[in-house]
Amino acid sequence: MGTLRVSETALSDSSLGNLFFESYYTNSLNLYRLDENVDKQISASESLKDAAQQSYLTTVRGAENRAQNILAQNAAKTAGSGLNMIGGAIQSGADAYKQDQMLEAIKKGN
Repeated sequence: MGTLRVSETALSDSSLGNLFFESYYTNSLNLYRLDENVDKQISASESLKDAAQQSYLTTVRGAENRAQNILAQNAAKTAGSGLNMIGGAIQSGADAYKQDQMLEAIKKGN
């Protein structure tokens, strides 16, 4: 068969072997490149997944922090309101006592 090729295409067996080798080598390089590209795409997808997960965690932590801040502000406002009410009651009591003392003093003076 080799002699038939030589006579038809003027190629020797070694030249034909070189052509086959180059063809297979090129095909194997293409497969290697495809494999590398698939690996890169998988790596990029995993990076995107990690970034999305980190973004989700950051968003959740931010929401938790805002909720805790709102609760702390409400607790402070509630405590402040209670203290204002107590302070107002004490001031009213002090004013009433002062008024009673003044009335007593006026009654004694008369």
